Amino acid sequence: MDRPAILIFLVVISLVAVSVGLFLFYGVTVGTTADWTMVLLTMVLVSYTGITIQEAQKNRKKSTIERQLEKLYSPLYEILERARYESSVERNAMRSKPPESSFALSLKEFDRISSIVERYGHYLDDAERLRLKVDLQKHTTKEKDSLDEVDLVRREGIWYCYTDIDMERHLMFMKDKREKLRNALYLLSR
Repeated sequence: MDRPAILIFLVVISLVAVSVGLFLFYGVTVGTTADWTMVLLTMVLVSYTGITIQEAQKNRKKSTIERQLEKLYSPLYEILERARYESSVERNAMRSKPPESSFALSLKEFDRISSIVERYGHYLDDAERLRLKVDLQKHTTKEKDSLDEVDLVRREGIWYCYTDIDMERHLMFMKDKREKLRNALYLLSR
């Protein structure tokens, strides 16, 4: 049994014992004891209902935080972190092409960010969502040197590059928000 159910069971047993004790030692009639017991059991039922509602609210909040982490903040953070810090040959080559940039997003990553913001952007602060949409449009498009390597069907070979000024704040925002949500989830899971 879960903890609230055990607590209720113990309270009910205690009330029955008190009722029997009142009857045996003080001669309180059964009708009065039954009425008193009914009031106490009603109070127990109300408190159990309150505990159940609190647990449901806690579970709903926990579920919302998990969904925010899973669908929005973690994927965006991972994509932006990879765009900024991954040191693959291709990504480094795109970053170093003039004009130099700090963030290099492949066309697939750009599309993924756009679809995440479109689908789950309601979890973002309104100001952050608007800034991210505006800053995503401030890209420099860079292509691979050989046109044979650009494949628009598979969406490969085209890169969107950004400066620190445009994207670093979004990376930090996602990182901070993700940590706050993880901490809140940890506290709710205790």
